[in-house]
Amino acid sequence: MYDLDVARIVYEDPILKSKTCFIDTPELDPVFGRELSQYGEVFPIGVDGFIKALAGVPVPAATRDSFTSFEKYEGPIFASEPTSDDVTSLFVRGEIKDEILLGSRAGSARYAFERASLRTILERIDAGSKKFLIHADIGNGKTILLHLLRLALAQRGYQVLTLKQNYDSIDDDVRLLADDSQKYVVIVEEIFRNSDVVEKVSFAAPHCAVIATARSSTFDLRNNDVEEIFQQNFIEVDLNQLSLREASDLVNLASENGLWGDLSSKSFDQKLQFIQNKCGNEIRSFLLHLLESPSFKNKIRETFYAGIDGEILNCIVVLLFLDVANFNPDLLTVAQLAQVDLLRQAKLKKDQTSREYVDFASGRIRVKSSILSQYILKEIIDYDVSLKYLIKAIRACEVGRRENRLLHEAQKELMKFSFIDKIFARTKKFGPLCTILRQSPHPAVDGQESSVLAAVCDRENRALRVQERRCVVSDCIQHRKEHSELQSVSDRQPLRAFSIGESNA
Repeated sequence: MYDLDVARIVYEDPILKSKTCFIDTPELDPVFGRELSQYGEVFPIGVDGFIKALAGVPVPAATRDSFTSFEKYEGPIFASEPTSDDVTSLFVRGEIKDEILLGSRAGSARYAFERASLRTILERIDAGSKKFLIHADIGNGKTILLHLLRLALAQRGYQVLTLKQNYDSIDDDVRLLADDSQKYVVIVEEIFRNSDVVEKVSFAAPHCAVIATARSSTFDLRNNDVEEIFQQNFIEVDLNQLSLREASDLVNLASENGLWGDLSSKSFDQKLQFIQNKCGNEIRSFLLHLLESPSFKNKIRETFYAGIDGEILNCIVVLLFLDVANFNPDLLTVAQLAQVDLLRQAKLKKDQTSREYVDFASGRIRVKSSILSQYILKEIIDYDVSLKYLIKAIRACEVGRRENRLLHEAQKELMKFSFIDKIFARTKKFGPLCTILRQSPHPAVDGQESSVLAAVCDRENRALRVQERRCVVSDCIQHRKEHSELQSVSDRQPLRAFSIGESNA
């Protein structure tokens, strides 16, 4: 017990002392043995004697009745009516309160409009369908639909599980799920990131319905992989386009809560036309219009230009990074990537800005809107600040990614071209970004330089080259099109093919 801090803890707690045992050599010095016995019971039997003693102890059967990687949905214990502030927080920050969802479904006040897909999925699950893939672009309503699904499924008697993190204990959870005959619905966000979980549940627990999600940009590239992951046919649910009824509900909900800004004086039909024509029947475009309104824009700017503390800004920017990358961040992950000790930073809990993004009493992250996070990173926070904290977060992931799967996945997402493209303008900022990243010192892991930052640059350069090639191809296609149109107008004979060296006069 040469560590004084550990010795003090063991010595001062009599309960801990009664549970502490020391296995030492049979030739233990009696003086040292008496000294050691102050902290617990001493057994001078050596390692071999300890092994023999363990061999005679019966091992109880291990039993598990709770999940580790999955979170069981319990549902709200009470219902409440929505206020205008609740609706505004839902639209702007993506803060969803299930007790208000329950109250709005039972009462007359509206909190969120229901998509037609909700009833379709519920009816298909009742009819026996097992595999669903919900996809939408950033900000088009996946998260709110999942909340509504959990609430409705629980009311219908289903046990609803949501993957909270892909821990090493996922196999034990799947075995527990396979042995339970209850009606389960398993929700897995980001199917391509958690494909192994979907495959294991589909194989070991075929009686469970599985609802997975993806962003449409990723699904469009990898849709052929989904059937293989599910190991059978699946039902695709595309949330990007609003139906006429859904667009009308959005108009009414925004009007009831004063969210139209400079368009508030317009008629219902004019607002509906704005949703259909200007917003392309997408929720995300309406949300961007909402964020661009002077009242919201000025409020956000004032928040970040009011002398905010550096460590607080660091935590908020990392939180926004994870939100754009489609993670469900917790305080521990944010602290690890920001390299800030949240427990010891009392100023974080007192700061008004940080309290708007994090509920420190419950540890819940308030901001769940990827649209808001992307908007703040692109339009509000200075480019150099975002770049500094991005590099810091990637380095933090590099240090811990071998021991922590979450950091490994976060590192991959933060290095993706699609993520970089969401934050930094492609034409103006990618050049300086590559230059700064290449000049930055690389973190050392196991005595060797990490290629993380160089990989970011290489991916960006490859993406730029692909874009340039696409521009060339597009120009060629346009040239051929114009040539074809000119030739159809003229009465000339078709051009005669000729070889190199032949005159074309």
